[in-house]
This record gives sequence, structure tokens and C-alpha cells, in this order.
Amino acid sequence: MPSIQQLQRLTNMQNWFENAIQLLSKLSNLELSFNETNSQLLIKFLESNHFSYVLTLHFQPNSTKIQTIQLEPCSTIQIEDLVKEVIASNDLCFLVREIKARILLYQNIIQQLQQFKNTLNFTFIVKGQIWEILNVIIDQTINCDIMICRDFPFTDAPILLNDIKILNSKQNIINLKETINQHSMNQNINLTEFIEFLFHQLNITKIE
Repeated sequence: MPSIQQLQRLTNMQNWFENAIQLLSKLSNLELSFNETNSQLLIKFLESNHFSYVLTLHFQPNSTKIQTIQLEPCSTIQIEDLVKEVIASNDLCFLVREIKARILLYQNIIQQLQQFKNTLNFTFIVKGQIWEILNVIIDQTINCDIMICRDFPFTDAPILLNDIKILNSKQNIINLKETINQHSMNQNINLTEFIEFLFHQLNITKIE
């Protein structure tokens, strides 16, 4: 027979999960399912017909403490920085809001890059909570990291070239970065214009 302390702990756990699910249900485009047997919570993000992500959380046995966090697919959006913070704070709602924001940002980036889909192989990599890094690979010979403010495209913050590596090239990378970033800051260009200017500086012809 469970002790009074065990019953109280189970009651507290139930209340915590009910409150957490109630709060999450207020956020749009989410599907929630909780498996009490293995203390697993699945959260499916349905941001559009073309993007679907599943967040899997496991909790410590007989506890509301988050133990592991996994987002799939992880090839486009990475959450390593969030995992550390949420494991420490146990703030589930913060985690979901941040992931939703990154999914929205990724969608906005993909939308602006559609016209380059035959030229670019691009992946989205998160590095920090203010700036995000869009990693762009061009024809397997050029690899560049583009810094984008997390409020993109609803911000006036400039898009900047953070790093670039060019295979078998003697081009002055420092001068190239300065030229591109100066142009971006002076002209307040959008992502499409930034990529086009980058192409121009690299003497690349866009493939239609």
C-alpha cells in the first residue's frame, strides 16, 4: 500500500502534468500525447503542411523532472543550447515556445531561399539565442555561415557573413567579408538580396 508521502508525490506529479498540458494546449498547432507507463511526453509541431517536428521528452521515474529532450528531425533545427537550459530549469513551456520560434524562422528562411533551390544546399544551424546561423553550401566548394537575427524577417538588424570557406581559392576572405557586410549594413538588404550579392562577389551564376 502506498505511503502518504508517495500518494502526495503522485498527486503533485499529476497536477504538474495537467497544468503543463493545459498551458501548452493554449499554443497553436500542437498535438500532445503522454505515456504514463514510460513517463514520455510527445509534442508534435504542425506549423504547416510542409513542416512537422516531433519533440520527445522523458521524465525521471516518479518525477516531473525532465530527463532527456529530443527533437526530430534534427537536421534542420538544432536545440543543444535549449536542452542544457531546460534540463536545469525544467521549464517545459519555455522550451516549446523557443522551438516554435525557431521553426517559424526556418520557414521564413526557406521561403526566401526557394529561388536558389537548384544552386544551394542549405542547412539551418542554431548558435546562440539572439543570432542564428544559416549554413549555406554552394556546389560543394563554398561553405559559408550567415548570421541572421532571430526575429528575421521582422527586424531591421543586418544580415551578416560570419564565416566563409572556399575550396582551392586564393580570394582574400577578410576583404570579401568586409565588402559583403558593409553592403548589407549600408543597404539594409533582405536575405534574397544578400545571397545575390554574395553570388556576385563570388562570380557565381544563379541556376534557374
